[in-house]
Amino acid sequence: MAFDFNSLLLSFIPLFVAIDVLGVVPIFLSLTEGMNRNQRHTLITEASLTALGVSVAFLFGGRLIFNFLGITEHDFRVGGGIVLLVLAVSDLLFPDSKQRNPEASVGVVPIGIP
Repeated sequence: MAFDFNSLLLSFIPLFVAIDVLGVVPIFLSLTEGMNRNQRHTLITEASLTALGVSVAFLFGGRLIFNFLGITEHDFRVGGGIVLLVLAVSDLLFPDSKQRNPEASVGVVPIGIP
């Protein structure tokens, strides 16, 4: 089996764009403000393992879950859009109602699972 660099690029580029590594850096820095180096390292490890676990779970079980629930990919996209809309409107209407706690597990949400 030969290594196909073209296939690697075709797989890597969409993932790099979807993950938005450069866009997550300011969010990470704001959420970890006041943490020391060891706490940040632990948070990065937690976020990476969470993202890996969720990705592998959906890679192997995603279709089964969708079939069991009777939803399609388009249903999932519409539902995700509605969730994002509700969160955005909530942030616009009530900007001070939520206090972020940097000591909470931000490695899982929003960094590991956006």
